Amino acid sequence: MDAIILDDELEEPLSSKRLVWWVRENQPELAERMLLTVSRKPSRETREILEIAMLPHVTKPLEVLELYSRAQQVLQSGKNPHLLQ
Repeated sequence: MDAIILDDELEEPLSSKRLVWWVRENQPELAERMLLTVSRKPSRETREILEIAMLPHVTKPLEVLELYSRAQQVLQSGKNPHLLQ
């Protein structure tokens, strides 16, 4: 797998937060290539993911070109520093 594009509204038993933490612990090289899609009014859990995991994100509703551009940045950088935010 080259990257993960993850929706912020996944619900239990496989919430977005749980999946992010699992990937960070079990696939750390892939954790650096994650992109989160975020609603305009993110939940507390989503804000926590963005702050702690520092994932790059795209705000919904998605613009295809923006999603493509962000995904390319994630793939090229291999990391998710703040510069992708």
